[in-house]
Amino acid sequence: MDDFYARGARLRADNKLVHDFYLVEVKQPSDVKTPWDYYKVVEKIPAEDAFLPLSQSECPLLKVSGN
Repeated sequence: MDDFYARGARLRADNKLVHDFYLVEVKQPSDVKTPWDYYKVVEKIPAEDAFLPLSQSECPLLKVSGN
């Protein structure tokens, strides 16, 4: 999956869409240079750190299918 909301996202076996998250900071009005230029990315949080691992998923379908 690749859209404006979740670039490079993937759907896991437990049907959870995992993707990177971004920690952003609102810019000071004096730092805004163009329309919609309101945020500064402070940190990119990888999907592996933002979501529990598949091995810890409580999805009942995983237990049935053996994934």
